[in-house]
Amino acid sequence: MELTCNGKILQEAALPKLFLAPDSEQEISIPFEKPQLEAGAEYWLKVSFTLAEDSLWAERGHVVAWDQFQIPFDVPAAAPLDVTKMAPLKLDESDEAITVSTQAIAVRVGKAGGAIESFRFLNKELIAGRWSPISGVRRSITTTATGCPSDSAPGGRQGRIAR
Repeated sequence: MELTCNGKILQEAALPKLFLAPDSEQEISIPFEKPQLEAGAEYWLKVSFTLAEDSLWAERGHVVAWDQFQIPFDVPAAAPLDVTKMAPLKLDESDEAITVSTQAIAVRVGKAGGAIESFRFLNKELIAGRWSPISGVRRSITTTATGCPSDSAPGGRQGRIAR
């Protein structure tokens, strides 16, 4: 079990070993302490289950199921950002693409398909080529945005623990 705040691990603990027959259920308690809450932060609990011993198909410690759940702490609102103190955005447009950048970040979106073609952070290329951040495949953003699965949609995450 891991409790995180904005991606940073705050607490870790091992859960008790489960003794379950196939297709059965067991209720367990997941112990964690409520942390000092940070304004505007998100808290997630990640639970994973691993093989207790080697098997024919995987070694001990192989993750067989995991999921994460947002913890609904009553988090104080974050202070509003003062946009007047932010670095100004620069907009460059060519016949092929539009690029929005600051000193640290540059994102280029192609006009032909609406896909991210380049994402640079601190002068390091993180995405190159046509890429959709929604699906992780090289398709147009406009194509994938309309078909993005939600948690409650058929095939979404709702009620599923195995990945």
